[in-house]
Amino acid sequence: MVIQLKDTEIIKSLFDKEYLENKKVNNSIQNNPHEKKNITTQTSTFDKIVEPLIQDKRDVVFVKLSLKLLLLVSSSIYMIFYKFSWIHFFIHAVFQAKFTVSYILMLHCCCHKNLYKPKYWYLELIIPYVLGPFLGQTLDSFYFHHVKHHHVEDNGPGDLSSTLKYQRDNWFHFVCYFSRFLFLSWIELPLYFAKKGWYLTGLRVMMGEFITLGFFVACTKYANTNGALCLLWFPFALVRFGMMSGNWGQHAFIEPTRMDDDYVQSITCINSEYNNVAFNDGYHTSHHLNPIRHWADHPGNLVEQKQKYHDKGTIIFNNLDFHLVWVALMLKDYKTLSKSYVNLNSAGLEIEKSEEDLIKIENLLRRRTKRFTQQEIIKYYGKPTSKPIYEVEKDSKPKSDQGSKKESGQYKPKHEKSTD
Repeated sequence: MVIQLKDTEIIKSLFDKEYLENKKVNNSIQNNPHEKKNITTQTSTFDKIVEPLIQDKRDVVFVKLSLKLLLLVSSSIYMIFYKFSWIHFFIHAVFQAKFTVSYILMLHCCCHKNLYKPKYWYLELIIPYVLGPFLGQTLDSFYFHHVKHHHVEDNGPGDLSSTLKYQRDNWFHFVCYFSRFLFLSWIELPLYFAKKGWYLTGLRVMMGEFITLGFFVACTKYANTNGALCLLWFPFALVRFGMMSGNWGQHAFIEPTRMDDDYVQSITCINSEYNNVAFNDGYHTSHHLNPIRHWADHPGNLVEQKQKYHDKGTIIFNNLDFHLVWVALMLKDYKTLSKSYVNLNSAGLEIEKSEEDLIKIENLLRRRTKRFTQQEIIKYYGKPTSKPIYEVEKDSKPKSDQGSKKESGQYKPKHEKSTD
């Protein structure tokens, strides 16, 4: 049984051996950390209407969020096609700022696993296609880049969003990283799929970019220019920046001897307000270990496997999120990172950090942010190939929690000859 815990309860479970036993939750009671409510067996009338439509009743919150966002999108459409006013825009911007992060991570969850039951497939179109263009997303790009590319290449050398070649505490390197994604992803991602022989996928990705950006251009020229700039172009640029700065933080601390090991090429952030609005996105290690693990189950995975997280050397931060990690890296603020580092002992319980511990932690973090040379990458992964390492399909069998694809037998590293 996977124990579902609120993110704000995780640090206590790491301190207290008895806490986990005392906090076991009956699986019939669905805990929803996003709404930060106490566990309850009461079901609203709305929930009773929606639950038969969706695959997991814990995801009722996605339907509620979608309805709120449809109202927000209606406001955008009004200002773009009818009447734009700065007062309306500033009020609108407050709500868009409040809900955008939740939207991106709702989209993320629904890209990995369908929200609705198969016979209601048409409702799946609302989140990516109706809401997406008004909330910073181009059509199809997120799904194909994240699910069919990032989780396939897993931050390796074939990943267009890989952080391996960059010094992860260098702002100039981040500017280069972000600029490449912002200006070249529209052509690089389709070319990636074309090289794999997935020509229709590549064409679909390119058409999604062109159709969305063409819509933006048409709105700028023929509708309200201020409305298009403020409600289409600005969210587009801001969301892409947020996604790449977040990915930078998620994959900033990489163990040189195990570049492909999910335990040490991704980090975990706990006890952050971000997790309450981002559907536990801070548990990035758990997510890479099993991309279709339900968002509500990530905290339980950390608690149940905390000794393995320690043994593998996973970096866990308390009271930070990926964007705060990114800020600290850009400022080279290793003091803050070291103080927020969760120092687990061999039993998987957190222990207090001494001054000597803080120095060791800072040295560890600095070592793991160093860029890898092309020679080091080739030595570990082997020479680039056009053949995918492995595929991650929506609703497919999850990866092993072994962490390293080498150790789990998921694939043979490119520097080892395959006998398949």
